[in-house]
Amino acid sequence: MFGRHFTEQDMLVSRISRETIDVCKQYFREDLQKADWQLMVELKKVFEIL
Repeated sequence: MFGRHFTEQDMLVSRISRETIDVCKQYFREDLQKADWQLMVELKKVFEIL
């Protein structure tokens, strides 16, 4: 509900977990670019994932 619950000023992210990161590493390592992995690092900080 754009404009009601969030606007273009809000940060929108996908929730990730340690498990989803491990799955990406195991099955999609070759498919992901450096920028994808950098985003993963930033999301880990946002969600406080070790």
